[in-house]
Amino acid sequence: MSYYYASSSDSSSDSSYGDDSSSDDDFYSDTVSSDESSIEEMSFGEGIQVALENISCPPNELIVMTRDAQIIENTIMKTVCDYNPDFKKEYGGFGSADSFLDGIRIWLPDEHDLNIELRLPLYLQPVCANGYPGFVFLHVIGGDYKHRCVEKYLGNYYFNRSKLRNWLTDCLFRAMHHLASVRVSQRRSYSLQYMHRGDAHNFKAIETSGKRRVISFNFVPSIKFAANQWPRGLDKVPNKNRDWCAVPRNYNKAHCQNDSRSFIISAPDWEYLALQNKVNLKNSLRLMKAFCQANEMDGLGSYMLKSIYLDKINEKPQSNWTLSPGNLLIQMMFKLKHCLLNNKIRFYLDPLHNCLDQLEESDRRQYLRNTNRCLSKLLRRRKADYLTDDDLDEFFGV
Repeated sequence: MSYYYASSSDSSSDSSYGDDSSSDDDFYSDTVSSDESSIEEMSFGEGIQVALENISCPPNELIVMTRDAQIIENTIMKTVCDYNPDFKKEYGGFGSADSFLDGIRIWLPDEHDLNIELRLPLYLQPVCANGYPGFVFLHVIGGDYKHRCVEKYLGNYYFNRSKLRNWLTDCLFRAMHHLASVRVSQRRSYSLQYMHRGDAHNFKAIETSGKRRVISFNFVPSIKFAANQWPRGLDKVPNKNRDWCAVPRNYNKAHCQNDSRSFIISAPDWEYLALQNKVNLKNSLRLMKAFCQANEMDGLGSYMLKSIYLDKINEKPQSNWTLSPGNLLIQMMFKLKHCLLNNKIRFYLDPLHNCLDQLEESDRRQYLRNTNRCLSKLLRRRKADYLTDDDLDEFFGV
């Protein structure tokens, strides 16, 4: 992967994101001592480049782990099909739904989110779940009404998320009797562990010798729809007529009642299109992910951070995404600060859905303090045009 940087560009001032550093959040601001006397080790742009190189997986390890992961994924699905005829009949393949698809992965490729596509003998109509933005019910309007995952509710038939989870769990448990390990080469193999968490099905693969690599897989069932089947009442983002899907998930509002009909809308291909050909944007997002990991902001998952960028694209699709990664990072940290202040990250596919609904208030306040502290220091470093090794450790954990 190639990286763009130029120290003259990274150290330049930009009024579009440089005037917001002292305003509405003094309550959360930490007092930061002047540290401009630190030893200068590299220019600001050079430091950003070093950070990008350090959060990237070594090319040889990337090749090995990606190949191993593909073999394990295919072996798991083949085994489930071999020992479950009903699953084989409805299995439509799987696809990446994570940072690998978008090219924004950091560190090792040791976690994979995958959508299992189901092809059902049903005609399904997605309808918005009133009061729960981003969620839909799958109304059964034809086909096999006696299907194992169909349930009648107030006179209408719906696809049932809980029944789907129970069926898939049973299929995968049965397959595990024949899938204690997976051989990826003549000399190397991985042992497998399986568990389900809610509507997701997790496998952990542990290399039995050598480097003892660990790769985890998060399989989630998905039901695919054409672009013209988008739920009525929701605006579409640009999609080039690519498919979208419904993924089983309970409402993410705290203390809300469980509804076994609830699915969330998902469109990895639409998000891919929005991020396509924006290399510097992706590199700044990778830096943002490293920043959150280094500063113990684990409640801001990868998809939340990606959503902040997608929302910015929605606001200003023609923004200057060719700015250097360091300058884009500062710009987007102001956006992150705004989201934390307002306790809202808008969902790309439905802006009324808040991705921050379940973040604890104490975490939100701490994350805001961390963001303010590091943003203030990054602004000073850019102005002085230098970064130190200690800065890279503090900002990005490298």
